Amino acid sequence: MIELWSRISELQIPRMIIVNGLEFSEVDFDDVVLIANRVLENVITPYLVLHDELGEPTGLISLTDVMIHDYSGETVRLYPADDELISIVSEFRDELVLATTEMDESSYSQGLLVPAIPYIPSKKIGVSEIQQMWGLLTTR
Repeated sequence: MIELWSRISELQIPRMIIVNGLEFSEVDFDDVVLIANRVLENVITPYLVLHDELGEPTGLISLTDVMIHDYSGETVRLYPADDELISIVSEFRDELVLATTEMDESSYSQGLLVPAIPYIPSKKIGVSEIQQMWGLLTTR
């Protein structure tokens, strides 16, 4: 798989990593991203997983606009993150800005940016974000 990924990367074919298996598991999204960065290539993380007090995933925070994507109810709610959460994710946000500074949305479809998106099927966390990213990957 690593060799195939490398060939696809050289051809600048658009690609995305969808990280699942995050529910009821010791697997952490950040750890999987670190492994992908080491084994495949540097990926970007436009979203981070948010957890409740019990450690269960409840939503995502967008690092591009610091909006919360709250999946804890019947429908997804979007609202701005509070100052404390913005402070907590600031280092991750700075990394994203640094990686994308000279890029635009066409960089996804040109295979120059590879996003890693968390996906938790039982709560549908990540579904709309994957669909949005798919749109960026396939727009030429």
